[in-house]
Amino acid sequence: MIETAASSLYRVKISFLVAAALLFFASCTTVRDYRANTPFVYKTNIHVQGLDRDTSKELASRLAEQLHDSIAVRSVTKLFFFNIIRNPARFDTLNVARSITFMNGLMSALGYFRDTITYRTDTVQKGDQQRVLLDFFVQPNKRFLIDSITIALNDTLINNPRQAAALDTLQAITLEPANQRAALLRKGAPFAKGLLSSELDRLVNVYRNRGFLRFSREDMLIVWDTVGLALLRPTVDPLEQAQLLEALQRRRENPVADVELRLRPIADSSHLTRYYVGNVTVYPDLTVENSKLPLPPARPFRDVLLRPYDSTLFLPKVITENVYLRRGTLYDQRVQQRTANRFNSLSAWRMATVDAVPRAGTDTVDFVIRLTPARKYIYDFNIEGSQNLGGLFVGSNLVGLNFNLQNRNFARRAIQATYSLGVATELNATVTQTVQVSGAYSLLFPRLVWFDGWKAPLLLLKSPFRSTLRSSLGANARYIHRFDYLDLTAVNASWGYDGNRTSGERSTIASTRFNAEFVKVNRMRILKELIETNRSYEFIFNDGLILSTIVSNSFTRVREKSSRVLRAAIELSGLAAGAISSKFLDSTLKRFVKVDVSWAKNIATGPKSTLAFRFLGGVGISTGENKYRRHMPFYRAYFGGGANSMRAWGLRKLGPGSSVQSFARNAFPERFGDMQLESNVEYRFRLFEVGGVFINSALFVDAGNIWFLRKNDAYPGGEFRPDKLWNDLAIGVGTGLRADFSFIKFRLDYAFKAKDPSPENPAAQNKFFYGWKPLGGTLQLGVDYPF
Repeated sequence: MIETAASSLYRVKISFLVAAALLFFASCTTVRDYRANTPFVYKTNIHVQGLDRDTSKELASRLAEQLHDSIAVRSVTKLFFFNIIRNPARFDTLNVARSITFMNGLMSALGYFRDTITYRTDTVQKGDQQRVLLDFFVQPNKRFLIDSITIALNDTLINNPRQAAALDTLQAITLEPANQRAALLRKGAPFAKGLLSSELDRLVNVYRNRGFLRFSREDMLIVWDTVGLALLRPTVDPLEQAQLLEALQRRRENPVADVELRLRPIADSSHLTRYYVGNVTVYPDLTVENSKLPLPPARPFRDVLLRPYDSTLFLPKVITENVYLRRGTLYDQRVQQRTANRFNSLSAWRMATVDAVPRAGTDTVDFVIRLTPARKYIYDFNIEGSQNLGGLFVGSNLVGLNFNLQNRNFARRAIQATYSLGVATELNATVTQTVQVSGAYSLLFPRLVWFDGWKAPLLLLKSPFRSTLRSSLGANARYIHRFDYLDLTAVNASWGYDGNRTSGERSTIASTRFNAEFVKVNRMRILKELIETNRSYEFIFNDGLILSTIVSNSFTRVREKSSRVLRAAIELSGLAAGAISSKFLDSTLKRFVKVDVSWAKNIATGPKSTLAFRFLGGVGISTGENKYRRHMPFYRAYFGGGANSMRAWGLRKLGPGSSVQSFARNAFPERFGDMQLESNVEYRFRLFEVGGVFINSALFVDAGNIWFLRKNDAYPGGEFRPDKLWNDLAIGVGTGLRADFSFIKFRLDYAFKAKDPSPENPAAQNKFFYGWKPLGGTLQLGVDYPF
């Protein structure tokens, strides 16, 4: 008990010392290139009073952006805690007044019309430096709220019945329940000019999506009243005067604004015309050269007029199936944009424009689509780094040379055909440990291609997502030679669908793939010796057939200073084929369910620094009691260590669980598992630049492990149990250097085992920094960022 109390007191003392040190370092600010004995702004603070903490902090941050450059202190952080102010400007009260004017403008735009802003200065003499401490005190007072919203788009007297009907239509569209729910202006919401502007933009888009092609923002205005003019009408009735005075007093105490949406006088009647789609004309192969030639003849095809200069380049069906404008339908701005985006997304064309041409004096609009073809063939050689986590039996540090040839208009159907050849070697080996030779062929169809019975479920997807769906057919083969260990030959064929949807800062990518894969393993001397001493290797390293369906989703959200990506995938293998009785399938077909989830987030902490997080988890459940299916096959199994995972451990040298085994070549050198959990935190920052190459560094912490789901006698303690998760958790810390060549990044990380649950030496198990030595860490060479 006494030792425990002493230990707790010691930890408290250390915590206070660390906090004091951080406080000291955080206050270290150096000024350089200043004018001696001339006042300059050393620090500027903005104090927002009368609001809750979060609102005050956010408002102060926005007000800081309104400061004049001479008083907005710009400092650069070095070595994490030293701040440097370079060449500070001379302090001038005129610039303080300008800043207050700018801040008042922001406050008014946010609905604070009665704010007061004052300031105070304090000059501190330090040597020949006259440091000015500037404090702004902002009293927002009460924010104006919206009290009433009036929509009066059809209150203008118009003699033209057609225009009057158009005004009624605009009024009805605005008052539709769906549009009212989407409205940005609501009673009780803060009154802000930015909000009014955004509502105008929203309404104009709504009208354009409902046929009003030429309607613009200049055709509308928003009138607001923050005084209460209706309360100022003259009256001689004393009782009514008292009521008006009372209402005015309430309005002063709780300021509100009345908002009204109106139409400006419209001279051009076409702005109030609802248009319908007329003729759609497509120039599928327009170039600078042929644009000077006479117009080619029009060729009608499926309600579209095609004008090709060279009719042998594209099949008519490929063009018309990507045009979403239909003759006779009400004009919709979104359909026009979808058509333009669709053609711009196809690699067969370099540029696409969709122009609307209204017919004078009618309610019909014709469209002209101009398409500029891209080069049909392109090829490239490139250096590529592989980050293969849980794939074929190769490391996560492969670097190789790839050759790619691409046909962007295969079979005249805008199908993208790609041919690839590559050779790679493993970087983290002291000798040429792994060599890989691969070849691939793929076809990417710019539309849905389905078999009988598949069409209906695919069409249930929402239209904006369905229009981005693509079909793909792929085949590839790999040969992997691991020195004196094994030869592996793998062939794969797949058919799949993928699509994406982007909405503001969010994007979603979904794919479904039907996969057939066969792996042939030729065991060599080292692997055969391992199997003799470790029978579990025999059940992992063997031939395998995978017939699976893979469904994956990726969700990305990118903001100004942060981004996050969530990925999820599930693979189902051999479940349907399990009903077939066959000796070959019983021994070769892999039957399993595999689920993987990863989440990553990057936060910009400065102009040259980023804080990155990642969490990943995966589990593979192999079905059946067959000895070959007791655990996941090695080409789908999980492993830890290497340049992209637990960097304090060598590749496939971690786990499983708390199993303590020898890593000797004739014992248990390779570690695999049916499950993986891992989290990573990394602080990345810029060091310097040399000849256009950025040299970066990082501090990182990795935590995680792999496990078996079923008990494996060869690895006691290697199975997953929630109650011993902390005991099984491995922790590594380290730093690194990264050379950024823009087209490729090389990374050198140096990491230490902070906590090792599966060491070779039992005495080191779960001892923090056991036997730590400065040169006792693990050096990892990698390509690109680890996550």
